[in-house]
Amino acid sequence: MTRRRALSTLGCPGASIAEIVELAESSGWTAIELRSGDDSVVHTGLNRAQRTAVAAALEHLDRVCLATYVTLDGAGIDDARVVASLRAEAELARDLGFTALRVFAGGDDDTAIVRRLRAAAGHAGVDIWLETHDSHSTGLSVARVLDAVDDERIGAIWDIAHPWAAGEPVSTTAALLAPWLRHVQIKDIASRRDPRPVLPGTGSLPLQDILVQLDARGYDGYLGLEWELRWHPELPPLTDALAAADSWLARHPLVPRTPVQTVADALAALTLEEKVALVSGGDFWTTTAVPRIGLRPIVFSDGPAGVRGPSMDERQPSLNLPSAGALAASWDPALAYQVGSELASEAARHGVDVVLGPTVNLHRTPLGGRSFESLSEDPLLTSALATRYIAGLQDDGVGACAKHYVLNDSETERMTVSVEADETTLRELYLRPFEDAVAAGVWTVMSAYNSVDGVRMTENDLLRDPLRSEWGFDGVVVSDWSAVRSLDAASAGQDLAMPGSDGQQGGVWDDALLAAVRSGDVPMETLDEKVTHLLTLARRVGALGPDHRVAVASAAETAEAARRLLERGSVLLANDGVLPLAVGETPLRVAVIGPGAVRPRTQGGGSAAVVPDRVSTPAEALRAIPGLEVSEHEGIAAEQPELFAPDELLAPDGTPGAMHVRLTDASGRVLSDELRSTSRLIWLGDLPAAAREMTAEFDVLVERVGPVEIVVELPAGGSLTVDGTRVAGGPAESPLATTVDAVAGRAIRVEVVAQAPEDLELRILDVRIGRLLPVDAAATLAAAVEAAAAADVAVVFVGTDARIETEGRDRVDLALPAEHDALVEAVAAANARTVVVLSAGAPVELPWRDRVSAILLTWFGGQEFGDGVAALLTGRAEPGGRLPTTWPARLADAPVQTVVPTDGVLRYDEGTAIGYRAWAESTSEPAFAFGHGLGYTSWRLGDVAGEIDETDGETVVVVPISNTGRRRGRQVIQVYLSPTPSAATGPSLRLAGFAAIELDAGARAEVRIRLPRREFAHWSPEQHAWLVEPGEHTAHVGFSTADLPQSITLSTP
Repeated sequence: MTRRRALSTLGCPGASIAEIVELAESSGWTAIELRSGDDSVVHTGLNRAQRTAVAAALEHLDRVCLATYVTLDGAGIDDARVVASLRAEAELARDLGFTALRVFAGGDDDTAIVRRLRAAAGHAGVDIWLETHDSHSTGLSVARVLDAVDDERIGAIWDIAHPWAAGEPVSTTAALLAPWLRHVQIKDIASRRDPRPVLPGTGSLPLQDILVQLDARGYDGYLGLEWELRWHPELPPLTDALAAADSWLARHPLVPRTPVQTVADALAALTLEEKVALVSGGDFWTTTAVPRIGLRPIVFSDGPAGVRGPSMDERQPSLNLPSAGALAASWDPALAYQVGSELASEAARHGVDVVLGPTVNLHRTPLGGRSFESLSEDPLLTSALATRYIAGLQDDGVGACAKHYVLNDSETERMTVSVEADETTLRELYLRPFEDAVAAGVWTVMSAYNSVDGVRMTENDLLRDPLRSEWGFDGVVVSDWSAVRSLDAASAGQDLAMPGSDGQQGGVWDDALLAAVRSGDVPMETLDEKVTHLLTLARRVGALGPDHRVAVASAAETAEAARRLLERGSVLLANDGVLPLAVGETPLRVAVIGPGAVRPRTQGGGSAAVVPDRVSTPAEALRAIPGLEVSEHEGIAAEQPELFAPDELLAPDGTPGAMHVRLTDASGRVLSDELRSTSRLIWLGDLPAAAREMTAEFDVLVERVGPVEIVVELPAGGSLTVDGTRVAGGPAESPLATTVDAVAGRAIRVEVVAQAPEDLELRILDVRIGRLLPVDAAATLAAAVEAAAAADVAVVFVGTDARIETEGRDRVDLALPAEHDALVEAVAAANARTVVVLSAGAPVELPWRDRVSAILLTWFGGQEFGDGVAALLTGRAEPGGRLPTTWPARLADAPVQTVVPTDGVLRYDEGTAIGYRAWAESTSEPAFAFGHGLGYTSWRLGDVAGEIDETDGETVVVVPISNTGRRRGRQVIQVYLSPTPSAATGPSLRLAGFAAIELDAGARAEVRIRLPRREFAHWSPEQHAWLVEPGEHTAHVGFSTADLPQSITLSTP
């Protein structure tokens, strides 16, 4: 089938209407996008007769839109001028037989643009289409305007070059514009760095990907060739461009489309080859599209504390929320729902259908390298938050993914380790969050890398029983990336193998699965079951059948969400009264010290990382508060190279804040050529298959004079050249480094080459280019100590970072970097009023904890770290968090310390005795107990009572509570069960229920906490079932496992 094609008169400047019509008819491009402008043959100054003549000449052409040059915002533009211009152009459009106008945003005042579009929509009499161009060059910027306008008469034109040149992935642009897309302008350009027009099919635009997106979404509008001869008179004539476009489109014909609406109809319509392609994955982040039935790709993206989208690129920034510990520390299911909803908005912003979160593995041991992604050591708390997080995402039409199923609680040898746990331990602890996620209706579950009892999880019977047979899961089991390693997974409950091979050789399923189905080794019924699950997911996220629209939050809204989570989840571990800081009329001298004060570590390492648009720092946030005199001091030398700041970069062509980056294939052919504004360059799923080398060239503009060490970290070797001399290189992964002498006013030319061999793991190319500035460590520490001694209060920022806590490896100890501990000790010795702000995703040892006045744990605090911490320190907000994980005083005291397998096997010999359950039986005391957290007020519990709810028979614990302090505050009431001697066996203490409450000073309330019957149950390995034995339990009520002043005896319901 031939695609509908439209001729843009931009390609024939100076041509008469007759010549335009003749060209359209002779070329077969018989629809027209007619330019209207003062220097055009068509303009608003035409009289009635002239308009009638033009309309008659166009009679046999399809009239797509009148392409005006009306701009909605900019210098000297006001409402009256815009509305008047639009009225005049609309009258011209109607007279010529057009039903739509093309307009530009012009400026960046979205409020004014929205207002003017709304004003014009009511009386224009034609539709108004906003083009992706200039100030609004991306799908995101146009979608935000059109979402706010919310008028079906206002649509979008996708000029395919502008969003792509701005770094927006094709799938993202397509998803964002889909609800409003009315017209597509096709073209081709030389590269992102050089956007000169070239003949269609000869440039760098991913034209085929664009057509796949349009076809799969059912776009039936015109493709308008915009050949910019008006701006580029050196280009070949329009006839050459039309011929090139014809040739290219002929290679990608429109497949006849018979859309289906139901899963059953879709399954019946698919061929065997299409079914296999679906379950084998598409590319790195998407499933395969089947445009002929209206099935578009399903886009997955990493979470759980931000949505990265299909690329990790500074041009496509993401919301960077605090790490999972902050959400867990909130003990607030309602907040978890809000976080899920916020992430759904972020997913919409990036064109994502499924967010790969929440992570519901448990904190079995504090050594787990990825614990910062998980919520808690307790299954009930994990479930309570995860299920609402899931609901927040899915209520807005974005899929959640409970991961990693199951026993992937540490990282050492994660690809090959076999984990062994007894049935009771598996059921009562590690399967519980997944069971509850399924009960909450989660749409996807991720199978883990590890094996369980010697069988890979992608091939394990646990994928069927209990996941489907007992719990009734009807969603998709998606593999962790590259976790499917054999065809055996196809016979198990594994539905989707990711990543897809993207048409390249080497897919684990693909042809092998096709052959297995044809031979009968894999029954067709098994394949159909998997495809049904995928089609059901597609239907849920809008990839099959009616699509749905998710609002894209503003930057201010996302920032507020990050601040709210930080404030609610930060835990005040200790406080002798120094906090909140006394900000009054007399200036308070505050020494802000430590690397985290100016270079916050806002997230852990690995696949969960995102690129935030900005990160607020405590130093700048505290300086902005009246009544504080703030001095800032590093205190220690930078431990790791710092990325170059944008203002230190200059591209070879003179572009400030940029570097020139190229990807080439084995022959040296350029695959990608662009300017980037960061020195962390990572291709995470979007590295071209043929790419074998990356080259980055830039000038360094360093302010300081003297030695500067330039450091490059590469995954697979390369070279570093400075001022034309190769100074380091080789095939090894170790960093390349050289020291140069910086001279004021002189740029340092740097060239970095990174190899990208065919066997590069997961084809992820991650290049970090930074610098270390030599400093006198002793003098730096001495200056910080001197500042602390002269201040009224010293605030020290220390913690871990993405190198210490990261995916792919576990920690070997719980120590902070030695220089961090030394800094705290020295400052505390100089100032008795020392506050430590601790950034860490999981427990660390705090040997100085009894020698400081306060400790505020902020986890990895996200992009609003500075503003949030400033509010917490000064009392504008109260730290609302309570620990979701027990913090040992030292690693030697931790109940579980084993993360290293023995002969490939990791045995959970501790059974259910992890976390506070184990500490309850220990003779040692933790540094901070599970559930612990202070606030800025005081609380008192009354005598608790127990009731039975007559409607459902569940037990209710009634807790009177009073705020006995002088300000409004928040508290988390926790209920733990322990069996009496007459009850069945079980842990001596387990969390059974909780509730958070906020009260004004002096207020009282009665809190009712429900204890579902399940919380009295234990797993019977003999009967393979949950049993509730008759007997009695003691309910302990308080504010942490170390603070349970109230108790009551309850009979088993």
